[in-house]
Amino acid sequence: MQRIPSLDGLRAVSITAVIGGHLAMSGSLPLGAAGSAMLERLPHFGVRVFFVISGFLITTLILQERAKTGDFSLSQFYQRRAWRILPPAYLLLLCLLVANLFHFISIPPFDYFRAFTYLMNYGPIPNWFVGHLWSLSVEEQFYLIWPFLLAFLSVRSCRYIAVAFILISAGLRFHMALNPPLDMWRHEYEFQYSGTAIAFGCLLAIDRDWLYSRKWFRAVCSSSLTAPAAVVLLFANSLVLRASGAFGLCVADIVTNLCILALVAKFTCWPRGPIASLLKARPIVFIGTISYSLYLWQQIFANSIPHLYSSWFPFNLLLIVLFALGSYYLVEKPSLRIRRKLHERRRTVKGSAPAVMTAGQIGSE
Repeated sequence: MQRIPSLDGLRAVSITAVIGGHLAMSGSLPLGAAGSAMLERLPHFGVRVFFVISGFLITTLILQERAKTGDFSLSQFYQRRAWRILPPAYLLLLCLLVANLFHFISIPPFDYFRAFTYLMNYGPIPNWFVGHLWSLSVEEQFYLIWPFLLAFLSVRSCRYIAVAFILISAGLRFHMALNPPLDMWRHEYEFQYSGTAIAFGCLLAIDRDWLYSRKWFRAVCSSSLTAPAAVVLLFANSLVLRASGAFGLCVADIVTNLCILALVAKFTCWPRGPIASLLKARPIVFIGTISYSLYLWQQIFANSIPHLYSSWFPFNLLLIVLFALGSYYLVEKPSLRIRRKLHERRRTVKGSAPAVMTAGQIGSE
C-alpha cells in the first residue's frame, strides 16, 4: 500500500462537514434557524469519519511493521506521533495564549491545562476556542492504549478487546440514556463513548485481508451503492441525538459507525467509479492533506461573537484557510520532514534501506 488519495478525499469531506457545521452553529452562514439546525450535527459526523480512518491507518501501520520486522517499536511510534501532532497543536495553543494575555479572548486556565494534558473530552463544557480539541484528546488516549495492546498481545486478543470495547460502550450508553443527564451530549465526547468509531477502524485493519478474500465483500466494495450508503450514514447519524429511546440511541450509534466503515473499506479496496474519482481529484486531496491544520484553526474563527470582524462570513472562512495554510507550510510540513529524516537516519544506522511505506505515505498518517 502506498498513499491512498481517496482517503484524503474522505478527510476533505470530514473537514468540510466540521467547518460547515461550526459556521452554521455560530450563525455565520445566512441559513436561518431551520437551516442551521439541519447542519448542527455535521461536525460530529465529520469527526467520526476522522476517527474511523485513524483507527484503520494506525492499526495498518503497526501490523505492517510487525509483519515486516517481527516486532513493533513503541518508542518510534510515539516519536512519529509527536512530530505529527504536537507542533501544529502547540502553535495553536501558543497563539491562543498570546491572544488571551492581550485580552482579545478569554480562556480559563483550567481549559489550557486540559488542552495541554489531552483531557478536553472530560469535565465541564470548555471554552469555545479550545473546545474542538476534545477530538485530539480522544486520539491521544487511543495512542496510549491501543499500541501497547498490539505490542504485547496477539492480534486475535486485540480483536476481542476491540469488540468487547464496542459492546461495553453500547451498554454504558444504554444505561446513560435510561436516565439521561442534562449535558448528555457532553458525555458523548468521552473516550468510552466516542472511541467506538476508532475501534471499528481498528477491526477493519485487523480483518482486512480476510474480508478482501471474500467474494461477497469484494462485490459490496465494487458496487455502486456508495451514495445510498452515505444517505443511510447521515440518517443514522441524525438519530444519535434524535432517537427517542435508549435502545434506538445505541443502535443509531453502531449503524453510523458501520456505514462509515463501509465507505472506508470501499475506497481502500475498490477506489473506482465517479465518487472515487472525485475523492481523488487533486483539489480535494489537497484539502484532505491540510485537514489537520484546518481542523485546529476552524473553530477560532467560526465563533458567534458578533462584534469581531473575524467571525463574519465569508471573511472568517478566508481566515480559516489562510491560518491553516500557514500552519501546514510553516509548522506541519517541516515537522513531517524532520520526522522523515530521523526515520531514514535510524534505518541507515541499522544498515537497511528505507521502508517502502512510511507513516507519511499512507493517508498522511
